[in-house]
Parts: sequence; structure tokens; C-alpha cells
Amino acid sequence: MSEHDWTTLSLHGWRTQHPAHWDLVVNRGMWSEGFIVLADGRHGKVNITWQRLKRTPDLDKTLRRLDNRIAKDAGRGRFTLANIDDIPGRGKFMRWVGSDGDVFGAIVRATDAPMIFVLRDVEPSDGRTLKRIALACTGDLDDAPTRWIMHGIDIDLPPYWRLEGLQNLVGMTRGVWMHYPDGGQKASDVLTLRRYAMASHLLDGTSLEEWLVDHLNPKDFMLERRTDRTTGITTVDCEVQAKGWIRRLRGERDPRIYHAWLEPEMDRLMVQEWRGQGTPLPCLRRPI
Repeated sequence: MSEHDWTTLSLHGWRTQHPAHWDLVVNRGMWSEGFIVLADGRHGKVNITWQRLKRTPDLDKTLRRLDNRIAKDAGRGRFTLANIDDIPGRGKFMRWVGSDGDVFGAIVRATDAPMIFVLRDVEPSDGRTLKRIALACTGDLDDAPTRWIMHGIDIDLPPYWRLEGLQNLVGMTRGVWMHYPDGGQKASDVLTLRRYAMASHLLDGTSLEEWLVDHLNPKDFMLERRTDRTTGITTVDCEVQAKGWIRRLRGERDPRIYHAWLEPEMDRLMVQEWRGQGTPLPCLRRPI
């Protein structure tokens, strides 16, 4: 991987690009607002904050807040705001001068969604990378399908699926999404996606189908299992006790559907688990 290569990051209905050798090390937020930190190894590089808006943002007010934040984090007086340049139709690009080097920031609007992004350097830089990241920021409308690209996960989801939890651990990444039909407050379906490292070690000579069956939830009642010999995708259909005591008294059960596949070029194993009362998700593996 060259330091000149760039890759796409896409989450919570917005996306940008960043150097491919950087990692997402902090991810705190939700669909409406939040922030992330991108890092190169142990060195934080860029902080990105996003917010969905109901009215036109006051960029000058946001700039004052950013100036105060940089002063607070670095120590009052260490950096002085020196330049403010307009990004036509998008926002502003700023430079703070300091004794240890300059830091840069940007405030940009998404061109296709009511969103604003605030970016700032975590450590001194020449500003070129931050500006490129800022100009690549774009967003989706609330009712639009979304693509999620993070920590090796790359999936497309229909509208109103929201990320509720994300763990990036040594050997496994786990994401949990919930579906809120028509943007309502009550979730109808849950998607859990797990990406395991060292797939060949996990399988240890067993088939993917046997491995998946051995690792089902103990509460699952298996109905059917099958493997597509063309794609290598294993599917297991199960039933599980319904949520809520009233539905349990009625003897109702919810479907739970698993899909599993391998990413041999990276030695990864993916497990997709859907449960709910809505329309089941198809296998989310991207076409090869």
C-alpha cells in the first residue's frame, strides 16, 4: 500500500476519502451527529465532526467554536488564527500559526444533503491532506439507501438502517444495525455483521457450512441449511423465540437468517445475521 493511495470511508450516511494507510481509530456518534478521528499508526491526524441540520448553518459561529476548541486543546496562545479562505459554495478553509508548526481546519457543507462537516488537524501539517478530505465529504438524505465502508466492511443497505454499535477488536470487527421503517422510533429488524481474521485457522479443515452450524446461537431452531456451490455462500434459516412476553405466550417465533462467506484474498470470514419482522435482507456480499 503506497502512502499516495487513497481509500473511501462511508458511515452514518456520509462519506469521504483519506490516505489508505490511515486508520479509523475513534468513532463516536450516530446518524444525526458525531465525530471520528483518523490516525497514521499512533499519530492522530484529522478530526472530523458531522451534523445534520434543519436550517442553514451559521459558518461564522461554527468558526468561532472551532477557534476556541483548537485554543483549548493546544493551550491558549499556542496557535493563532492567521488565514480564512473561502471554499466557493462549500464553506471555509483556515490556518492557525504556531511555534511548532501550522494546523489547518475546514468547515464545509454537503452538496446533496443538509449536513455540515468540521475538520481540524490533530497535529501540525501542510493542510493539503485535510483540504482534500474536506472537499471529498458528501452526505445522503435520510430516506436514501446507504453504503457502509469501514474496518474492512463494505455493504449497501436500504433506507432507514442505522448503525447502533461497532467494535473493532484484534481478530474481529462487529457491527450492529437496526431498521427503523419510514424513519420511525421503533426498530423492526436487526442486522449483525461479523468479520473474522485468520479464516483458515478458524475453519481448521472443516467446511464453512459445518463451522457456521457449530457456531449458531444455542437458542436457534434450525430449519434449513444450504451452500451455493457457485458463490460459496452458506445460508442457514432458523427460528428463535419472539421478543416480548405477549408474543411468547402466543407461541410466536421470529425468523433468523444467517449468511456466511469467505474473503480468501484477505483470509477473512464474514457472517451476516438478520432477525426481525420485516423483509429479510439478502446476502450483502458485494459482487466479485
